[in-house]
Amino acid sequence: MDYHSSSSTTLPSSHDELSSATALVARLERLPFFAFHRRLLIWLGLGLFFVAFNTLVVSFTITATGSAFQFDPNKNAPAAGTLIALGFLAQGAGAVAAGVLAEYYGRKRLAVAALLLSGIGIIAAFSWSLPSLIIFHTLQDLGIGAFLPLALTWFVEYVPAQSRGKTAILLATFYIWGDFLLPVLSTRATALFGADGWRALFVFGGAAPVLCALAIWFLLPESVRWLVNKGDEGQAQQLITKLEAEAEKRKITLADPATTRYSADTHPTRLGELFSSTYRRSTIVSWTQWFVCYFIATAFSNGLPTLFVAIGYQKISLLLIIAYGTASLLMTYGLAFIWKRSGARRFFLSGNYLSFISAVIGAILVGIFHLHNGLLFIADTFTALGAFVSVAGLYLYTAELFPTRIRAWALSTSRGMQCLATLIAPFLTAYLIATFGLISIFVLFGTLTCVGLLVFWRYGRETRQEILEELAS
Repeated sequence: MDYHSSSSTTLPSSHDELSSATALVARLERLPFFAFHRRLLIWLGLGLFFVAFNTLVVSFTITATGSAFQFDPNKNAPAAGTLIALGFLAQGAGAVAAGVLAEYYGRKRLAVAALLLSGIGIIAAFSWSLPSLIIFHTLQDLGIGAFLPLALTWFVEYVPAQSRGKTAILLATFYIWGDFLLPVLSTRATALFGADGWRALFVFGGAAPVLCALAIWFLLPESVRWLVNKGDEGQAQQLITKLEAEAEKRKITLADPATTRYSADTHPTRLGELFSSTYRRSTIVSWTQWFVCYFIATAFSNGLPTLFVAIGYQKISLLLIIAYGTASLLMTYGLAFIWKRSGARRFFLSGNYLSFISAVIGAILVGIFHLHNGLLFIADTFTALGAFVSVAGLYLYTAELFPTRIRAWALSTSRGMQCLATLIAPFLTAYLIATFGLISIFVLFGTLTCVGLLVFWRYGRETRQEILEELAS
């Protein structure tokens, strides 16, 4: 479908009464999940895959880049730490900045710009020194951080309420695949290109998002809800009419738009509204869950080598990491299909309970029984899996809590909390383990999940199958 036509579209007379902003949203909501939504899912999902790939590529190539630029990351930890830390800071800054701009200039423009910016990876592949690599990859990370919240916002604003939970979580699995396949691609690149394998990974990580950005620009339309919010009802009406025509061409019968219990969001964007009395609690819930869950997930990943040494599992460590990644991926697919039945509150409370109970068990095993065996790994794994349950639904849930006028901004600030947690977790956990031993990690995990559990229990809202405008009203 051509979504760039500027020609006017004349609506059938039966649609004359559907010219208001609310009626446009009602027409959008009556569309079932069909081929258009699948295109949206696939192209935005591919963007998320490349973003996940580029997020971790430095960590996987740090030894190779060290050899290229004559520094040992193990002996020169500050340089390696600076490279990684600046990346997460840039991702957080990119996310927050993109959230602001997307509220004023649209989801599509900013999402495409974010992917194009991540294309700087092509230039980073030809870095001639460590400082040049740091500069190029930091610029690339601005785009990496920006795309994820924009893609989820854009997708959620198109998907009908009945399909939103399952499909939004399925979209998030593209990101997990990026994490999961990076070690495989890294090994293959090293085998094919030897010492320059890291450069090949950067070329791929830069070129692929650029091609994806071009496809998104020509194949996907701007968010109808954003257009309605900005008062561009003419373009919104053209887009909806084209989507309706595509649906009818595919023999999909469209019911008359239902009588609405809501009004379309046409209020102006006020960034400070995130902290207003209406949305303050939603902000607290979202930020807390993003920080706690990603702190635990990051600490678990970074702490695995230390844990394997403590329990004597170094020889099978790679196998266990692959098993955990596979379990996480399969669990996310399963969670996508139970969201509709469970609802948001049961979903997040279950994840928090699992993390809290597992952390308590781990602390007891170390602190009271002084065990350092496989049971400790199991407790640590289930603590992380509990956090991962929440991570699977965080993008969707945050988008549901806020109205169109601040949705991208809310998701982007939450993404900023994720980057903050990811930055802090490795340093704090390393210090605690060195100072107080493994028990301190389980105590920390238990404390954090207890806070997350209490906050969600008190302020977390149910959002199951409600239209976005109903949730925001």
